[in-house]
Amino acid sequence: MCGEHPDHIKFLALDDALHHQIARMVDCARGWRLVEDLKAQMDRVRYLSMSSATPAETIVAQHRALVQAIADGSPDAAETAMRHHLREMLKSLPIVIERNAEAFDV
Repeated sequence: MCGEHPDHIKFLALDDALHHQIARMVDCARGWRLVEDLKAQMDRVRYLSMSSATPAETIVAQHRALVQAIADGSPDAAETAMRHHLREMLKSLPIVIERNAEAFDV
């Protein structure tokens, strides 16, 4: 499984830390609890998509846009950036399922 590569594990740990920090910064504990509740399913997709569906450079660029919008104090831009970022998982899901059908009940 591609997610077992040490760089992927480190990248995903940093991704979690960034999302958790953003949730704390915007005082959205409820949102982070929702993420934690869905995390097992989300992590499976994230690990499987790392080298095949969503390039790390894409995720980093999305993170930069999100952090910049927050730093600029622009809630509309931050919301747009976050929605764009979260849609990435939805876009990658069919690719991940196709390439890893044995990991899903389809």
